[in-house]
Amino acid sequence: LGIAYGRDLSNDSIRRKRDEDVPDVFEAFYDIRLLSNVRVGFSLQSLDNFSETILGIRVKTEFNMTPLERE
Repeated sequence: LGIAYGRDLSNDSIRRKRDEDVPDVFEAFYDIRLLSNVRVGFSLQSLDNFSETILGIRVKTEFNMTPLERE
């Protein structure tokens, strides 16, 4: 489980040319293990003074591609 906040994360010179506000991002995320080699993560991001919200789902798996060593 985690939370994060970021501010002023984009290109400052481009933002000044467009007369845009300073961007901010808030994120909350959670990750759970389903199996020994499979994890699922969920995240909720809110951008630009909470005017845009994005829900994300991530699946991560790990496996060994090398053959087992024989003794």
